[in-house]
Amino acid sequence: SLVHNSSIALVTSMWYSVNPTHGYQKYNSLSRQEFDIWWQELEDTLINNLNLLPIPPSTKNLLLNIAQPIGKELQRWLEFHAFLELGDLKLSETLIWESPGTIDWKTTAEKTILNENLCILNRFRLACINCLDVLINQLWPEVRFYFYDVDNERLNCAEVPEIMFWVCHLEDKMEDMMEIMEFSGHHEFMQSAAWSAVINNNAVAAKYFIEQLEPQDLSKVVKNSLNYLIMKRLGCNSNLLAYLLSNLSKTDQNILFIAQSENMLLHFLNWPLQNLFLELVDDLWKALSPVAYYNILEEVIRKASEFHHGLIYREIFQEFWEKASLRYKCYVIHKCINATFLSRIFSLKDTDEFVERIITYSTAEQRMQILLEFNGMQTIDYLISKHRWNSLKSYIKTCISDDTDINKIRGVYSEHVNKSSYITISDVDVKQFNETLDNIYESYTSINVK
Repeated sequence: SLVHNSSIALVTSMWYSVNPTHGYQKYNSLSRQEFDIWWQELEDTLINNLNLLPIPPSTKNLLLNIAQPIGKELQRWLEFHAFLELGDLKLSETLIWESPGTIDWKTTAEKTILNENLCILNRFRLACINCLDVLINQLWPEVRFYFYDVDNERLNCAEVPEIMFWVCHLEDKMEDMMEIMEFSGHHEFMQSAAWSAVINNNAVAAKYFIEQLEPQDLSKVVKNSLNYLIMKRLGCNSNLLAYLLSNLSKTDQNILFIAQSENMLLHFLNWPLQNLFLELVDDLWKALSPVAYYNILEEVIRKASEFHHGLIYREIFQEFWEKASLRYKCYVIHKCINATFLSRIFSLKDTDEFVERIITYSTAEQRMQILLEFNGMQTIDYLISKHRWNSLKSYIKTCISDDTDINKIRGVYSEHVNKSSYITISDVDVKQFNETLDNIYESYTSINVK
């Protein structure tokens, strides 16, 4: 829609204004931790700028929903293209965005290669990564000396697989490519290239190579690639997954979704496929085991924490939880009592509301088990260690009833601390914990008096 496209245009311009290319100019000199800290500061600045905009709340929420996902997409493109002289690129004049809020990598590459301020070697690399065959052939005579040692008939230097494939292909040295990439058995060039692009998470290159295949080979490569991606739960390129699925018949898609319901739903939580998640769930309830539901629910909460400025994943959680049948919810409650589920959820940012929603569904007896049994004590340990006093207060209040003996909680936790050799809790924290319990007791007393 016009509103959605305008929102993407505004958010991308705000990302450009915080200068995301700056850190990538020294990308290789930063540790991953240092880089992540820098990027988080960048994101915080953008969100703050967005919150200051004098616009209606509904419009602001729309922008907040897409601000972090668009930032992640921008980050992924910048990391993949860190070899470019990013300081010479003006992102607003370089990147081409599509309506879901993703970058059109191929069109962006075609446009970027025309920028003669870029080193010709990097323009060639960019052409290879995006399989722009016409431009590859045009640039090859000017860069051949760098990438290929004619005298010794071998590659001059290590490059990403897509570049090595094209160099060997241009020199008709594909047997060298097979040896370098350690392919075993009989492999046709295009099949090997397609498989390598899939492993490298390169949707543009994978699509190019797959479309060069004979029909009988295409089906095999697509199915093998899907099997690989489906089991790769983290870091899968959603555009690549969507493209591969589009090459299956409707019948084959249905078979795959039912057989791999948990993994497929986990993938459909990724941007921009998340808009299809709830629709897909409606078709797959019968195929979902309680264990699968539990795993997916935790990932929904993790996504809501990761993209905490927006409401997308909170809305998904609400419907995914409300629509779940009794057997799914009972299993989750069982895990709250007998596993570290709540501690893991609390370790994520802005997740108190999810804990409250889940616990509220349980019976009074189950809530006391959640609170007082070993895993409940560990949850209290975690919240105290992080000085999350408001979260602790909310957690305890959600678990107890009007007639709960607060001193029982105090006693059970004291016994837990005395028995646990790994817990080191300061006198200050003990005092704060007891004050928290006293505040809870007083709040219940005042309500009952009224």
